[in-house]
Amino acid sequence: MIGLGLDFQHRYSYGTPLVELFDSLSDHLSHVSIVGLVTDDDVRSFKSMTSLPVLHHFTGVAPAGIGGINMDVLRRQTAITTQLGAKWCLEDIGIWNIGPYDIPYFASPVLCQDVLEQTIDGVLTIQRQSTVPFLAELPSCSFVAGDMSLDAFFRGLIERTGCGMVLDVSHVFSYAIYCDREPLELLAAFPLDSVVEIHVAGGSVHPQHSWRYRDTHVEPILDEVVAILDAAIVGCRHLQAITYEIGLGISPELVDQEIKRLRRVAGRHGFTPGILAGHGS
Repeated sequence: MIGLGLDFQHRYSYGTPLVELFDSLSDHLSHVSIVGLVTDDDVRSFKSMTSLPVLHHFTGVAPAGIGGINMDVLRRQTAITTQLGAKWCLEDIGIWNIGPYDIPYFASPVLCQDVLEQTIDGVLTIQRQSTVPFLAELPSCSFVAGDMSLDAFFRGLIERTGCGMVLDVSHVFSYAIYCDREPLELLAAFPLDSVVEIHVAGGSVHPQHSWRYRDTHVEPILDEVVAILDAAIVGCRHLQAITYEIGLGISPELVDQEIKRLRRVAGRHGFTPGILAGHGS
């Protein structure tokens, strides 16, 4: 019922080699979502590790970034999507760098009409370039800038592009506590009928700053985030995949524990991954 989200650039940092991780979990996984593929050798190496269905998480295309969409990166990433035979491609709608300078962790876009228009143009460009559907992912929100709400931004993006959406429920929680909004009311404000994939990951609220969610991907999933997931499975009528994202140094024991926990949540709702339709036939 559950997929695993990984960064190929950190393939030696998950506590166990990826091949062994896939072997230990293969009976429990519906798919793998992979980010960080850059070269043809990366693609060949990754494909040799698993026969599970693949989702391709773009790296650095950034339609909402300060410089606008990077066409060279887009062409390379869409070529990798084809090489992978990915079911769909996706990227967080956010800021990855400021000019030539990388930032330590991506940030949410400036939430205003001008950036929304830029992002709409960027997503339309991705859709013309890609041979599979592109899904726009809700960003994590360590801080927020702009005069538009995140839910209004995404409603405008989906309405104008028709793209599907990746609803990261941990990111919903991060925005809710930053803006002091009730998480389930916020969830209902997003265009849930456009959600194709849900992401969930471990993290924590800063002990001194209750508005700051730390999206670490290595800690247990907060109960508040699981509650959002529970409601989202019901509300997202076209949901095809649930992905558990993990980070550097996470223990294999926690991965196993959390996948079982997420399987129980999904099972309560009779969720069946649409991503598996036709796979292996």
